[in-house]
Amino acid sequence: MSATPPDFGAEHDRITSAKAWAEYRYAQTERACYDKFFVTRCIDKAKDVRRTELHTIRERELALDEAERADRAARRDQDRAIREAQYNAERPQREAAEQKNRTDFQNKQEQQRLNEAQRQAEAPQRAANAQANAQKQAEHDAKLKAAQEQGAANAAKRAENVKQFQEKQQDAAQRQKELEERREQTKRRNEQNNNNASPLGF
Repeated sequence: MSATPPDFGAEHDRITSAKAWAEYRYAQTERACYDKFFVTRCIDKAKDVRRTELHTIRERELALDEAERADRAARRDQDRAIREAQYNAERPQREAAEQKNRTDFQNKQEQQRLNEAQRQAEAPQRAANAQANAQKQAEHDAKLKAAQEQGAANAAKRAENVKQFQEKQQDAAQRQKELEERREQTKRRNEQNNNNASPLGF
């Protein structure tokens, strides 16, 4: 079938013109019949001619309608065949795309299962690492606290040593002062005794 549709419109126009021409000729013949002696016979003959022409035109019109229906049906069949052929031609590509989508989905599902299995397998190690880190932190905190306490104790000890040293210094100074005072008293007594002694020695 040609890709260009038949010109059914032109044929319809020709049929319409043929109908109009048949009616026009009948009208002309009918008018002429009134000038004849056998008017009725003339008109009946004109009607027969018109009926025959219109019947022929009607057959052309029915044939045209049937041709239009057949053309539409053929074009529908052709369009359907083209769509089916295109659908079948694209089937491998479509199936390949569907297979790829299924494969991608399965791969993602498998990767998720692997990730979950790995996460569960690593859970004890993560727990052990967390416990070890907590233990290290506790040991660090204990060492820091011990160092702080030792530092405080050392500071207190140094303060006590300084206090004791200062007290010893004060005690030594006090003893030195008392010693000097005793020496001074002894010296004064000796001088006094010397002054009180007789010049003659008795």
